[in-house]
Amino acid sequence: MLAFAYLLQMPSPLRLGSDSIILLSMGSSAADGHGFLYHGEATHFAPGYPVMVAFLDILGLASTRSFILLNCAFAGMALIACYRFYRKPLELSNQLSIGLCCMVMLSFVLVQLATRPMSDVVFLGLFTLALLLIARVRDEAGRMKWGYLGSALLLTAAAITVRTAGVALLPALAWVFGAPLLLNLDKLRKKYPVTLWGSLFGLLISGLFCGFIISKTHYFAEMKTIYFQDGLSGRLLKNLMMHDMELGEIGFNISADKAPHFLKQACYLSGILIIALSFRGIWLRRRSFGVLEVTLLSYGAMIFTWPYPDVRFWLPALPLMAGFIAIALIDAAKLRRFKFVGAAMCVWVAMGLAFIVHSTWVSWSAGTRFADVYAGDTMRATYQAAYLGQTNVVEMPDDEAVRKFLNAAALESNDLNTNNVILFLKRSDTMLLLKRYDPKARSVQSRNGI
Repeated sequence: MLAFAYLLQMPSPLRLGSDSIILLSMGSSAADGHGFLYHGEATHFAPGYPVMVAFLDILGLASTRSFILLNCAFAGMALIACYRFYRKPLELSNQLSIGLCCMVMLSFVLVQLATRPMSDVVFLGLFTLALLLIARVRDEAGRMKWGYLGSALLLTAAAITVRTAGVALLPALAWVFGAPLLLNLDKLRKKYPVTLWGSLFGLLISGLFCGFIISKTHYFAEMKTIYFQDGLSGRLLKNLMMHDMELGEIGFNISADKAPHFLKQACYLSGILIIALSFRGIWLRRRSFGVLEVTLLSYGAMIFTWPYPDVRFWLPALPLMAGFIAIALIDAAKLRRFKFVGAAMCVWVAMGLAFIVHSTWVSWSAGTRFADVYAGDTMRATYQAAYLGQTNVVEMPDDEAVRKFLNAAALESNDLNTNNVILFLKRSDTMLLLKRYDPKARSVQSRNGI
């Protein structure tokens, strides 16, 4: 039923945001033979998702429905991987594993992102499947071990090309090789000293090389600038409060933008509770500490150092947190604590179902209703122009028009209003992408001779 509810989102108009506009523009630019560019310039965005967009575009299959179907396929892949590592590494029951997968599907974060042409759900699928294969490497022997390792490396590389955050899988790969060496250090030092020190040296060099590559990325340079401006302690405190709020949103299963004021304040407490339960679950499995724990800790540390807020950043960690929280709650139930858990889960599920119903209503909306519900004040007129054929929005059809606008704005004022420029680009890009990838908008524009 939940899978069917996700497929019901396919008629949705194209839901665009700042990042999705850039990703689709890169894909359309590549499909036209100009490379993965945005307005003729290279971007810091990973090229993996634009490659998929360009491939679909070249085949003539790129549309809002194909983007949603692509997300659903990778979400399904992620849920299969989640079920597998709930059952074996985490040793949860069959019913509980299925229940946790359903709860992941009911998270407003996944429901929201499944309808948008963005890289997050694709990344979730690649990330969780790579993690499952990494976990299997330690359990296998002989050729199967190397087969799993090769597949894990390929999927890890694919995840990194879709979103740079895939580097959070590298500590798990290092753990697969490093943990056996550390556990058998004395034995290996006596029998195979050359192999031991060669392996440790290889891990050290690999770590240094990965650190060097990361230090050369746009993201690291941006972080360094912000940390220098705010100071290390001040910035980390801001990050802690900011990302704790995001975890609180996941805890209440509601976006802070739509929550009443009192609930926004309660999100901080909910976030702290999620962090505490996740650590409790990890602690309870301390004797079986492995790649799942390493990955959650490394990914969480990476997000808490990232200086920008967005609850979607937590999507790859969501299944892992759900598993460890379940372990913590099972232990608490043995001690007859947290009697309210059942009622809280019912409310959480109800919130998820309500979000799916609302998303389905939006997906089947068109014209004015969709523009009012989704687009907001700044983009309402653009969506109305696309779906209703109104001409109250000026359309800038190519990069030359954009350059003329920027040049004119720069000449008029030495202090160029960046927000106005961004809004202009967003509106013009939105109109172009709607015409290219949304059949509804394309048919309206054709009827009006635009």
